[in-house]
Amino acid sequence: MVWFWLGALPLCFVLFRLLRLIPRFMKWRSIQHIPGPKCGFWLGQTPAIRREPFMVPHKQWSEEVGPEARIVRYSQIMGLNSLLILDKEIMKEILTAPASKNDCRFKKPFTLFPNVIGYGLVTLEGEEWARHRRIIQPAFSVSFLKETLNISVPPKVQTFIRCWLDAGQGQEIDLASHLSALTLDIIGDAGFSYDTSGLKDVEAWSTAVQEAKQAGDKNDATSLQSPELTDPLITSFMAFFQPSPLRLFLFMTGTASLDPYINPKTVNLKSAISSTVEGIIQNAKNMNQQQETEDGVSSSSLPNTSSSKSLLRLLLKARDAEATSNSKNTLSDQELKDELKTFLLAGHETTSTWCYWALYAMAKHPDVQDKIFQDVIKNVKDPNNNDSNVTLEESENMEYLSAFLNEVLRMYPPVGMVVRRNCYEETIAGYKIPKDTNLVIPVHLLHRNPKYWPEPEIFKPERWLEGGDAGGGGMDSRNFTFLPFGAGGHNCIGYKFATYEAKMIVAQMVRALRVEIAPSQRDVEHTFTNIVTMKAKPGLKIVFKAR
Repeated sequence: MVWFWLGALPLCFVLFRLLRLIPRFMKWRSIQHIPGPKCGFWLGQTPAIRREPFMVPHKQWSEEVGPEARIVRYSQIMGLNSLLILDKEIMKEILTAPASKNDCRFKKPFTLFPNVIGYGLVTLEGEEWARHRRIIQPAFSVSFLKETLNISVPPKVQTFIRCWLDAGQGQEIDLASHLSALTLDIIGDAGFSYDTSGLKDVEAWSTAVQEAKQAGDKNDATSLQSPELTDPLITSFMAFFQPSPLRLFLFMTGTASLDPYINPKTVNLKSAISSTVEGIIQNAKNMNQQQETEDGVSSSSLPNTSSSKSLLRLLLKARDAEATSNSKNTLSDQELKDELKTFLLAGHETTSTWCYWALYAMAKHPDVQDKIFQDVIKNVKDPNNNDSNVTLEESENMEYLSAFLNEVLRMYPPVGMVVRRNCYEETIAGYKIPKDTNLVIPVHLLHRNPKYWPEPEIFKPERWLEGGDAGGGGMDSRNFTFLPFGAGGHNCIGYKFATYEAKMIVAQMVRALRVEIAPSQRDVEHTFTNIVTMKAKPGLKIVFKAR
């Protein structure tokens, strides 16, 4: 009897999964008349999406359907319906639909993220999302961001530049890990008064390069192109977002919920997050207990960080004025931890990627780099001293720099696509769309659509000066044709943080250094890849010269 049940259980599981696929099959059949590529039920276009560079298949499908197409239908593994949204008015309707009620029309299709980073602004929906947003929004006031970033960013960028200079001109640098270390330290300091040791890793890299050169080992120095990041939280994040055959298998078999318990990458990340946020929050609580007000802080009572204020310490005191009970007017300890996980990931990765593409664009377009340099030295107080800090107030006066950064966001948006899922049957572009269809807003393609952008494939910062909106900071939607940080209720709460940070980083770096494409990549054709944010494949490498 035991053997009978051991054999029957797998069969029952397979039958159960097949029965659950019947409704999905019916939904898959119901939209096959909508223009789009040929898609089988079992695999759909998943092989092409995984095989080709980011958004290349989607662009091909839209071109095949024709320039007047407003939507394109395709499917993924096991008949998962997806609609590629190409019309800005449809995008606007989806992104601006009310999001603060539990019966919202469109939701985010996360399945794995809540098990990893918990339930924060990125993963919450409806009334709970609205409550978190009301509590958190005041902490992102312009006055606070300007104050804390002016303290945190300039000295860290100076340390970062010094590490590069010490390593020596001509040293090839793999941008991703360097910039990740820098922005990780900035969010750690400005956001949480916490040292993530990112710049210590860059300093260790710089020392290793110098020692290899002094020893006459050119091969060893050449191989040292990126620092080895040691912070367990970030190393776990990086490992987690690498391709995982186990995760793909679980997804294909409908057992993705098991991933947090049996996938070593996910288990390690959850453990690293838990230990890190416990320490950060306890440190912040101790600091708040040691002083009556933030404005009266004695520097001797603080840990070894640049900022006496932090986003986390503001959140510990934040209140929701609309709450009907005391239990709901603040973030609980668990809610605070989940938001902390979200900010650590999104707060450093988005800005890191933005600066990653900014340095690449400067290296690729030397004439643009020269214009940025002239804009910077025109607006700093001491143009002849490359070692002096660039303040936020100075960077805000740099119109060409702002135009350049907006153009970087247009051509290389860190978040290359946004996905929503309809909670009810909808009529979109005249077609009935069944519930739980993925609605894909291709930000990367939108920003290069010739219907909305003249000469879209040409990198041209001047286009932002012509309209007088160079200082849009990434949130000027240009009538929903420019969406680097989303739009509507779910727009990025930290876009101002990212914008101020990016301006100061790029201004100070271009003032001190001239960047060029690394010799090993001058004949390399880069394509796009997308895991959390949009990066280049192969990874971008540069060399620099001191100004």
